[in-house]
Amino acid sequence: MNDHDLLIELKNDVLWLKRYVGAVGVPILLACAKFLLFTTPS
Repeated sequence: MNDHDLLIELKNDVLWLKRYVGAVGVPILLACAKFLLFTTPS
């Protein structure tokens, strides 16, 4: 396996990671935001 293949593998891993974080992180962030909005007294 040469450096070029390794670089492609790394890029694919990063893309997959971004997709995973996006899919999991966004709902969690939204839930936290809603929770904070409802719990902070205005």
